[in-house]
Amino acid sequence: MNLLFNAFLFACGAYLAHRARRLRLGSVSFLALFFILLGGEFVLSILYNVGLPRPATLDAIVLQCVAVSFLLFTQKTFFVDKRSPFKALLVVVFAVGALNTIAGIYEDVTLDSAGARMLRTVLIWAELAIASTWQTWVSLGEYRHLRDAKAPIEPFVLKRYLIFGIASLLFIPTLVIDVVGTWLDIAMDTGYTLTGIAITSILVVYVLLNLLVWIAPGWFKAWLNKGTDGRRPAAVGFGEGAGDMAAAGEAGLPGKPLTNRETYAIIEYIGNSMAERIEQTPGAVKGLLLLAIQQHQTNAGTLSISYAELKDVFQKEVRDILYRIGTARWEEIVQDMIRELTEKQSLLTMISI
Repeated sequence: MNLLFNAFLFACGAYLAHRARRLRLGSVSFLALFFILLGGEFVLSILYNVGLPRPATLDAIVLQCVAVSFLLFTQKTFFVDKRSPFKALLVVVFAVGALNTIAGIYEDVTLDSAGARMLRTVLIWAELAIASTWQTWVSLGEYRHLRDAKAPIEPFVLKRYLIFGIASLLFIPTLVIDVVGTWLDIAMDTGYTLTGIAITSILVVYVLLNLLVWIAPGWFKAWLNKGTDGRRPAAVGFGEGAGDMAAAGEAGLPGKPLTNRETYAIIEYIGNSMAERIEQTPGAVKGLLLLAIQQHQTNAGTLSISYAELKDVFQKEVRDILYRIGTARWEEIVQDMIRELTEKQSLLTMISI
């Protein structure tokens, strides 16, 4: 079971690393690193269980990297150009991690494993609980916000926030049980076996939820998108009809979509929102955005566009196009769209992966 569990963690990490590299999504690289490091930590546990040494110092360093990578993913996915408690949380995690490393060094040098091990277990709980609690709060909050706003996105994309938030929440009871289990193990109480079973069961659910969220097999997407045929409703979709694309052509805008489905989906969402502001049909506005991105990115259609790049597109290409076609309040519209892009920046990751 442990080997299968580790295989799932490494598989999830490797898949996300591949997607991060292909789509140039730096935030996802931190999530990939989180899963790979977490898998490495459980490898150390397996080696320890079969009688091989497990340096407490190495254990402390790996787990601090796990917590930091999770914090970085949350910051880079949800809070670029936005206020967040990231720096404060990072300072706390580094401080707790330093204490954990000192306790690990003491344990390795003195071989006094009881007191130091119990202290390290509590410190590990604190580090990972901070990172997972923040991610849970942010994911579930974003899910509620997008759901209440009736954002025109796939049900699958919306449910990604919910499922990932629930999965992150599972870390907290797991860590509490681990603290209890460590105390029982030190006391040589047979109840330690039950805590081990409980932790394994929760972690299996955790890994399965993350596999469904990030690797997302087709049947799972179809199930969550049931009733929409895996698409947005026609009223807010890209294919509003030939008339809209004709309007895009009349405005001197291309009607040809990018070949990359992730960029296409992002433009679809932003185009629907922007159309209301400039009083144009959604199809025409999406054509405008396609033109702007193609001007900005010479290899358009082969890579997904990042938050920073898309923000740059609005500040330069979109601004110039709106000015050339004589759009009223074009400066105000551009600033409004940048604010909305910043507020909903996590959609770039959730739609792309």
